[in-house]
Amino acid sequence: MASFSSGCVAIQEEYMKIMVNWLDPKQNPTIIMGNLDVLKAGFKKKRPNKL
Repeated sequence: MASFSSGCVAIQEEYMKIMVNWLDPKQNPTIIMGNLDVLKAGFKKKRPNKL
């Protein structure tokens, strides 16, 4: 069943658990969002090590 959020990202609990278990904290994972053009442009910039 689909539902909407108030501008937040929503994901089913089952998929969130899969994603969290897949990520390696030692790698300092980052989840990025945006359309393809925005994401491509963001990878051209140097990212800070920590926020």
